[in-house]
Amino acid sequence: MKVTGVFLFITITASAFCVILDILLGFTFSEAWMHLLHPFFVMDVSEYLVVLLFLSITIGHQIITKKNQQK
Repeated sequence: MKVTGVFLFITITASAFCVILDILLGFTFSEAWMHLLHPFFVMDVSEYLVVLLFLSITIGHQIITKKNQQK
């Protein structure tokens, strides 16, 4: 659970930092939000698979660790 918490904390903090920097550069909040999400709109299928692989490794590791602790 700690790994998932750290992962989410770093993701949220980095996203907030990017949005704040865009706002400080003079963009509106909606433009800053679109700059954050735009890379996901132009990804190919293979790039989506890599993102899915990384997420499944993170979640799978947590499930395996939890099962081993219960034994």
